[in-house]
Amino acid sequence: MDLISRFADLFQVSYVAKDRDRAVEFAAGKLGIHNFFAFEAQYPTLTRGAVHEMRLRVAVANTGRHQLEIIEPVAGPTWIYTDGIDLDRQVMTLHHVGIAVLGTFATWQETVAGLREDGEEIVQLCEPPAGEEPKVAFAYVDNRPSLGHHTEYLWWAPALNGAPTMPALQQG
Repeated sequence: MDLISRFADLFQVSYVAKDRDRAVEFAAGKLGIHNFFAFEAQYPTLTRGAVHEMRLRVAVANTGRHQLEIIEPVAGPTWIYTDGIDLDRQVMTLHHVGIAVLGTFATWQETVAGLREDGEEIVQLCEPPAGEEPKVAFAYVDNRPSLGHHTEYLWWAPALNGAPTMPALQQG
């Protein structure tokens, strides 16, 4: 599949920040976004051939059918968020765009297989518990050499009906 076809379901613009709370204040003042939901995330992720625990401080805000995300890397393989980025240079820096993968878990698995077949470099992949179908799955592709940013593919179980990540988009 060509990249532009995948971008048809772009829903998110994500920034990385040294200080999530400072970035949220900046986004409120500069962008007028006041409805951030802030949380801390910890999850297993497959990167560079091994599973590691990732810890992040995150804030998301839905604006219409899109979402702005701010990520403060805390612990684990945070290089995916910090490699090549000077976190002291600005309050927040563009990191990735998020592409929705709508459908069943089989659709998610086909998407990951397609990314691999197309030679995309998957630098981070969620690692669901063995034998379980996850509620959410994601994969980061390094498109920095061609586009200047990462691309995240995100799937969530149809039973979540698009929530909590994208309440404006509905799974079919």
